[in-house]
Amino acid sequence: MIKTIHGFVGVKLTSQEIDYWNLKKGIQSDKGLVSLNVEGYGTYYFDFGRKMKYFRHSWNEMDGLHFDLTKCLNPNITVWWNYYPTEIIDLSKVTQISIKDITKTITVFKNELQSEGERILNINQLRMVS
Repeated sequence: MIKTIHGFVGVKLTSQEIDYWNLKKGIQSDKGLVSLNVEGYGTYYFDFGRKMKYFRHSWNEMDGLHFDLTKCLNPNITVWWNYYPTEIIDLSKVTQISIKDITKTITVFKNELQSEGERILNINQLRMVS
């Protein structure tokens, strides 16, 4: 009954973040959407005009209610997240999944969950997708 939703999360940039990327990194704020690899976190998309940053994320939905365990279980995340779904996967409606499709999906997620050798997954989780 639980659906997985893939998409992006948008978070307001603080003035300190804008200064960091503009002044220290030399990113021009008039470039529109800028894709940058943030060490330890993966690819972020910055929109300096709207003062927003976006990153890939997944959350869940059940009976029309959306919930995000990543945010709910992490007391360090205190800023407001805007959710932008791009794909909803309802496994109850999938009749056939081939091993090839599963392997391809796992490979994609494994690649997204590692950033320049820095593991976002813990070692046990990483072994499960290896």
